[in-house]
Amino acid sequence: MACPSGMLEIRRGFSFLYFDSSTGTGHGVPLSREGSCLSSFSIQPMLECTTKYCEVKGDDSSLWMPVGDIPEGSAAGMYYPSDELIVDESDPNDQTETVLKYISRCTVCESPSVVFAIHSFTNIDPSCPDKWEELWSGFSLIMGKDRGGGAGLELQSHGSCVKYFTPQLSVRCSRTGGTTGRPSCHFISQDQTTAYVKASNWANEQDQVDFFNPELKKSLSRCVVCRRITNIQI
Repeated sequence: MACPSGMLEIRRGFSFLYFDSSTGTGHGVPLSREGSCLSSFSIQPMLECTTKYCEVKGDDSSLWMPVGDIPEGSAAGMYYPSDELIVDESDPNDQTETVLKYISRCTVCESPSVVFAIHSFTNIDPSCPDKWEELWSGFSLIMGKDRGGGAGLELQSHGSCVKYFTPQLSVRCSRTGGTTGRPSCHFISQDQTTAYVKASNWANEQDQVDFFNPELKKSLSRCVVCRRITNIQI
């Protein structure tokens, strides 16, 4: 994933969302922050410390962002792996390569000027103000969560405007927390919830919209990420 034109690439990595501890507490990382782009992938990147010792707890878990460019005509349950995938190089059933294939990649970029998101709150793409340029357009994202917690987005931040729509925003990984009892990642979770901004100009009597329904994307607010043009005086 390359930086937009005119930006300096700092590093590349894997899109991280949330640290989830066995005690039910955790910490989310907004997608607009450079801390959400970890240089390496680990199913449990957390060490819990007290005044006496530090330890790795087996049922601690991490949430990662999956790739979002799901092909047209495919549902999340059809595209992502349905089983828990073992992530352990010492295990003959290790499926780390398959897991990494579906984990979103990210790039940390340095911008020469201010970047922010504009949301139309309708299903019509908004435009950048005069003397600002468009970097990308997308869908207005509020949050992604699974079980104990997740990550929310401030709507003015560029992380709240995702280029691809996906109903599945998180992948849960843990050492022993899955049904296999082994280090693993699970893409299809019943506890997973993704929230988008509803388009105010979308009217539908149905409370639910099927993934294959062409009305689905019409129900979502659209957005654009803008950057101030540096060679023009404002």
